[in-house]
Amino acid sequence: MNNPWKDINLSDYESHMALDSVRQLQAMNQMMQGQLNKYDIKSVMILGIAGGNGLEHVDATKITKVYGVDINAEYLATTKERYKMLSGILECLCVDLNSETEKLPQANLLIANLLIEYIGYECFQKVVKIVNPQYVSCVIQINTDESFVSDSPYLHAFDGLERVHHQMEEQELQNSIERIGYQLIQILEYPLPNGKKLVQLDFGNNSIWEKITLCGDNCIECPRYNAHSEEELRNVAELWYRVGWRDHIVSNEEIKCEGCSSGKTCTYHLVECTKTHNIDKCNQCAEFPCEKISNMLERSKEYQKRCQEVCSDAEYEMLERAFFDKENNLRK
Repeated sequence: MNNPWKDINLSDYESHMALDSVRQLQAMNQMMQGQLNKYDIKSVMILGIAGGNGLEHVDATKITKVYGVDINAEYLATTKERYKMLSGILECLCVDLNSETEKLPQANLLIANLLIEYIGYECFQKVVKIVNPQYVSCVIQINTDESFVSDSPYLHAFDGLERVHHQMEEQELQNSIERIGYQLIQILEYPLPNGKKLVQLDFGNNSIWEKITLCGDNCIECPRYNAHSEEELRNVAELWYRVGWRDHIVSNEEIKCEGCSSGKTCTYHLVECTKTHNIDKCNQCAEFPCEKISNMLERSKEYQKRCQEVCSDAEYEMLERAFFDKENNLRK
């Protein structure tokens, strides 16, 4: 069966979407801007890219690869012509997602706007597994009447879509993505003038909820990393003094932490060591586990005993999750 999207003229599609009574082209452009700018990513794949609406928001100083995927080769040719400024970054792929998912490369961010309706939940799950993104951002349309295509002079251009259309439900989409290892980050709603609405659901791969440092700490569980208010920072400064990680209660500015970086002094000298060995993580080193790692683990056990003595049960549980599972975290 020929996919009806191969027969829809791009001009008809975009003219319909831009009508004042529809305004989906404008809404999708605004949403794409948010999707491209929200996450710290190097590569993005946009499914159902059509004519490239929103590609002007790609920041080429941050994003080094954009994959535009569509089943309609003419759409892709138009996109490449329109966005010549992205030459060297933009790669257009003509792929039928129902039968050719193996052709898809991997990317950090996967965007699927008004696309899942035409492939279904199960097929989209397969796509996500193949692309293996850190983040998934998708937009679905919630209909308030029986028709999923708004009335317009271009209505009959979309007659064949009923054959491939799947009705979308927010909760069912969320469930299907969570079943393959992702967590919901946010839901945004965009009302449309015709009574319909667009709903954006963003998901993060479960692996991003762990931010493991070189020494095996998990920043996501760390009270210092998660402290933002003045009161939270003061409480952490007091706790760090009580445990012995500081010899006095330091200022909020000093205790503030945004994670390890190459500019920070590493207590265990691991940052300098990874630079010397030209690796990102200790477990990538041929010498792992080395004497530095063994010494670090011994010191950590001493701090663990100290925490058990001076912390409340709740404080200790929090610190245990953050700092005292180093050996397992280092091997991830």
